[in-house]
Amino acid sequence: LNHTSGIRNYHTLMYLTGFDYDSLYYDNNTVLKLAVKQKNLNHSPGEKVSYSNTNYNLLAIIIERISEQNLNDYLRLNIFNPLKMNSTFVRIEHGKPVKNKAVGYKKDENGFKFSTSNQLSYGAGSMGSSINDMAIWIQMLNEQILDFKPLAQFLKETETLNSGEKANYAKGLTIDSYKGFEVVGHSGQGFGGRSHLMAIKGKQIGIVVLTNFENINATRIAYQILDVLLDDVSFQDKHKINVPLEKQDIYDFVGDYKEVNSDMTMKLFIENDTLKALGSMGKIPVPLVQYSKNKFYRLQSQNVKYDFTTSVNHDMIISFGGTPFYFEHAKFIDAASVNAEDFIGDFYSEELDVNYHFYLEENMLKLTYKENESVTLKPIQFNQFGNGDRTLYHFVKDTNDKVTGMLLSCDGTVKEIIFKKKRIAK
Repeated sequence: LNHTSGIRNYHTLMYLTGFDYDSLYYDNNTVLKLAVKQKNLNHSPGEKVSYSNTNYNLLAIIIERISEQNLNDYLRLNIFNPLKMNSTFVRIEHGKPVKNKAVGYKKDENGFKFSTSNQLSYGAGSMGSSINDMAIWIQMLNEQILDFKPLAQFLKETETLNSGEKANYAKGLTIDSYKGFEVVGHSGQGFGGRSHLMAIKGKQIGIVVLTNFENINATRIAYQILDVLLDDVSFQDKHKINVPLEKQDIYDFVGDYKEVNSDMTMKLFIENDTLKALGSMGKIPVPLVQYSKNKFYRLQSQNVKYDFTTSVNHDMIISFGGTPFYFEHAKFIDAASVNAEDFIGDFYSEELDVNYHFYLEENMLKLTYKENESVTLKPIQFNQFGNGDRTLYHFVKDTNDKVTGMLLSCDGTVKEIIFKKKRIAK
């Protein structure tokens, strides 16, 4: 429930098999079969928060098996109807008309077009609601509805990790501190829409942003609205005490970093006495402001935080509204020093039931697999390549320096899926 299980994220797994989950049919049985085939977890349960939609799809299956009801009927009976959330539902079938439904859009070289889906997986998503119903949900989270106060407290309860630290992620909710206030909420994205909901119990307010175009950043808009509200003198915390900040040498945080279980890189450097960060998927450096020991936030986005607190598993955490992404120190290598020919060949994974073909083209290592042709790879670290889209290919060699396999990681939510190199028949 708190995304600490270590179970791999099924969306990422499907992407790595070459499955086009934006257009092809899949359901919770598909998710279950894929989850059962996995031989390893990303980490020990309770070690850290690692977002995985698989957790909540499996929860939906469990609820349906025990209650002998579909998830939509179960939630209507026990939660939605008592809360009078009459426009909220779980999509469990195709073809049923939805009154006043907004259609999601995406954009390509030909302009805007509808973003549709053939899938029927639910538990982690596939829900519909209205602004009025979400306002009721915010009241519930702010503990204004007496009969549902225990549910609100249960949902907002965070887990103590194996290290003894408290997680910032609760049960389907991020718990974030923003400008002195606790912000409870979550973002959503998929099939042409993006959304964000947040509740601030300390001020008994909430914000909902719904969009029907996938390029609109609903989270950014939500925090911009929150900034306006918190700047209002009637909402300001009159009891806030400013604690003197312990002076630290910001040069301690300078260096190259790589996201754990991903090829995304991050460079931290000093410019004009200011610590700045530039990610491989970013365009311009962002200045950071220190607000606590080992902790910074982005100058223009205080909900994006950088935590350099020492840990055996990572060297930096970047949190977006409470959702963590883990980074470690990295030693990047020059492409000219790599003999890409060492890594060519065919590799097979039982867990994904897919074959990856690595080959050379114009002295560059490239990859082909189902529905993915000619993916260009670039060296990252020793024996590691990346596709520039948060996928990491870590090749394994034997004592004779011959490649025998490959460990595939992606999105920070899938760790080291085992691929074995196929032997060439003589």
